Amino acid sequence: MSDLLGQTPELSGKVAEWSIPSSRSASLDRPQKTVIGTIDGAGNYRVTLPAQPPETQQVTLTQLVRGFNILEGGDCSVNTLVISAPEAVAGKLESLYVVRDDAPGATGGAQPSPPPSYNTFKAIPRYFLNAVSEALYSSVAATVKGELSCTSKYLKGKRDDLFVNIALVPGWNSVTLIYGEEQVVEGETIQKKLLRGGLVSSTP
Repeated sequence: MSDLLGQTPELSGKVAEWSIPSSRSASLDRPQKTVIGTIDGAGNYRVTLPAQPPETQQVTLTQLVRGFNILEGGDCSVNTLVISAPEAVAGKLESLYVVRDDAPGATGGAQPSPPPSYNTFKAIPRYFLNAVSEALYSSVAATVKGELSCTSKYLKGKRDDLFVNIALVPGWNSVTLIYGEEQVVEGETIQKKLLRGGLVSSTP
């Protein structure tokens, strides 16, 4: 996939070892309230991102960025993040959901039908060994720069250092999360990550 989503955020590709034999709708949520495209029996998909994520997947820009640090619920004593619009509505393109069964099986009597089962896939896969492409939504133009370094509440000696340098425009943006090599320094295991990119509008 190109690093730029462009004016029309349409994504396409192929999922390896796809196990559902017929073409199905792909959605951002379950149950499938926000259908955005299709995937066929061979795993070929084509989706078009909506104007904004479903309401259930919307967070603030602060919450979105902090979430890239997997230990952000721990001790984040190093926090130099400067967020120009901390309360902006934001979101991330997560896994897409596909109903696995053609129809839920019927049950007898007054028992309700069981809910359908789902398969998931990523519309933007990892494309390097140490980097992941992400599609982020922001309701306003915003920049985020700085560092968020956190240690785990539960795993002694685990630290996640997130460095951020992104500039977002209203709509969907393309960013890259780069993983550094995990290091052990004075008995502490440190994972460094860099979130960079942006500046891609989804509207003319």
